[in-house]
Amino acid sequence: MNKIPEKFGRLMSRVLYPFHGGNRHAAARELGMPDDHVIDFSASVNPLGPPSSVHSTLRNMGSSLAEYPDPDSTPFCEAVSEYLKVSLDQILVTNGSAELIHLLPRLLERRKEALILNPCFSEYEHVFQLNRVPVHSLNYEMGEMFHMDSKKVVNYLRNHPEIEMLILGHPNNPTGHVWSEDALDTLVQYCKTQRIIMVVDEAFIEFCDETMSVLKWMQNNRHLVVIRSMTKFFGLAGVRLGYGVMHPTLKARLKKYQIPWSVNVLAQILGTRVLEDVNHAQQTRIFVRQQRQRFFMQLNGIEGIHVFPSHANFLLFQLSDGCAEKVHDLYINLMKEGLLVRNCGNFNGLDKSYFRVAVRAKKENTCLASRIEVQLQKVLI
Repeated sequence: MNKIPEKFGRLMSRVLYPFHGGNRHAAARELGMPDDHVIDFSASVNPLGPPSSVHSTLRNMGSSLAEYPDPDSTPFCEAVSEYLKVSLDQILVTNGSAELIHLLPRLLERRKEALILNPCFSEYEHVFQLNRVPVHSLNYEMGEMFHMDSKKVVNYLRNHPEIEMLILGHPNNPTGHVWSEDALDTLVQYCKTQRIIMVVDEAFIEFCDETMSVLKWMQNNRHLVVIRSMTKFFGLAGVRLGYGVMHPTLKARLKKYQIPWSVNVLAQILGTRVLEDVNHAQQTRIFVRQQRQRFFMQLNGIEGIHVFPSHANFLLFQLSDGCAEKVHDLYINLMKEGLLVRNCGNFNGLDKSYFRVAVRAKKENTCLASRIEVQLQKVLI
């Protein structure tokens, strides 16, 4: 008796519209495949992996693992301070950027409502819902390549004075678009004058020109929080390390609620080492830029899908009307071949016709593009 339908029935219930990407091991178990036969395009992590210095560092950890971690992550803070040219008292180190996101509701004091520009990383809305914080939503315009006029955001904030926090991605996940400097300046200045906390998720900013960061507006700003991750660009997804840059008064408010020793010794040491590897960072930017452009052209040449430009290490595409009803078949058939992609049906502002795929190595990208084309040709014939 063929057990595949039953197996995929269990699998679909967990990973068809996952809350997050990156569940390769569970998929491999359900598919009955070795882990290395499954290629994960659902998690957008540096395709080159972490720097080689990570391996030598791991070999020399020695007695460090038997000690309690520094509760303030001082060596890593010093490395971030040098890396970003910000002061130590502006840096809060967390167990991945996810811990910082879960702390954000603690910053709400007066009106306790938030505005999210969607589609956005889904953890934000989830966290506010858990904390019973009312959430407002403004959607980017697909026809404008997911850009939004900053004046539209300002007008919404002006008409909803109950909003105390604004959330946006830069580059945004899952669309990959970035905000212009003028638009960011408009938002930063308005939020500052109106005492609205502006949270900018820059988890993917290292794939761009660093001058695009909103950190240039950080000085003496009590209403700006920048979230960074060591997962995406630096390839440290497994050790869980992130940090926020903010005014010292905001840092102090969040630090009170942080779990003691939440950032382990391994994360602190590895994070410090990878920030020092300038060559790996340069190689990553060049590699991702080249492969992203090539991957974009491959996907964009497939009949039945529309691909959106991206400044990050992933691409968002949408199935055309003639193929949209085959979302389920495309997702599952790719999975049967060991190719995991991220369906975006649970992103506010998108629907199940959208997929996000990570930029990986040339051979892997070509494999996925060719398999998508084969699957969609079956629909269009």
